[in-house]
Amino acid sequence: MRDEADVSGPGSCRPCPGGCGLSWPVVVLFVGLLLVMVLTGRKGAEDEGQSEASRAASAQTANVKPESSHTDSAVGGDADAPEASQRQVRATDTKGDPMVLKKTSQKSGPAPMLHDTPGEGQLAPAFTGVVADGKAVRLSDYRGKQIVVLYFYPKDDTPGCTTEACGFRDSWSALRDAGVEVLGVSPDSIASHTAFAAKYGLPFTLVADEDHTIAKSYGVWRQKKVSGQEQFGIARTTFIIDKTSRVAKVFENVKADGHSAEVLAWIQENL
Repeated sequence: MRDEADVSGPGSCRPCPGGCGLSWPVVVLFVGLLLVMVLTGRKGAEDEGQSEASRAASAQTANVKPESSHTDSAVGGDADAPEASQRQVRATDTKGDPMVLKKTSQKSGPAPMLHDTPGEGQLAPAFTGVVADGKAVRLSDYRGKQIVVLYFYPKDDTPGCTTEACGFRDSWSALRDAGVEVLGVSPDSIASHTAFAAKYGLPFTLVADEDHTIAKSYGVWRQKKVSGQEQFGIARTTFIIDKTSRVAKVFENVKADGHSAEVLAWIQENL
C-alpha cells in the first residue's frame, strides 16, 4: 500500500524546492506581476520627465519675442501695442542705444549765425533800444520820415570803432541833408555810450544792446576768432533802411576807414 504523501496525480502541484509552500505556477505569476509593475513605473517616470521638459521649452518659447518685432517697437513704437509694451519701449529709449548716443568727434568750425541777416528788399527787423540819454528808440519812429543808417560795431573807444564813428561824425552834415538818421549799435552800456559820445563829439544816436537782442535779430552776433580764440561778438555790418522800413543795402565785413563816405555815396545815388 503506497504512502499518501507520495501520491501525485496529473492534477496535483509540486511544491517549490526551497520549501516555501507555494506551487511553481503561483511563483511564476508573482514574478511576472512584479516585472510588469517595475516596467510600468519606469515608463511613467520617463513620460513625466518628457512632459516637464516639453512644458519648460514651451514657456521659454512664449517669452522670446521675434527680433523684427523688437526692432520695430524700439524704432517707432506700435500704436496698437498694450500699455506695458509701450512702457518697455520708452524705458529702452531712455537708456538709449550706445551706437546712437555715441559721441562723434568733429572738427569745430565757425558757428552758424543765430539768425539770418535780412536781405536787401526785406523788411528790417523791428526793435526797441535804449539810447545814451536813457530814452527808448524804435525803428518804427523813422518809418515814412527818414532813411536810417543802422551800423553795428564791436566796442566803444577802440581804434577801429572810433575811426568808424568819427567818420560818420565828419559826414554828419551831408547825411542830414540827405534825410538820414544814424544809429550806432554795440553791446556797451548806456554809461559807456555817453562817455564815448562825449569824448569824440558824436552827434548821432548810440544804442545800448547789452543782451545782444538787436544784433541777433539782424544776424550780426556771430562766432569769430579773436586773438586766436573762438568767441561770440559783433560782426561789423551796416544796414541802410529806407523810409518804408525795408533793407535797401547791406555792407558786410566793413572796413572802418572811409566807410561813412561809401555809405553817403550809395544813398545819394540810389535813394
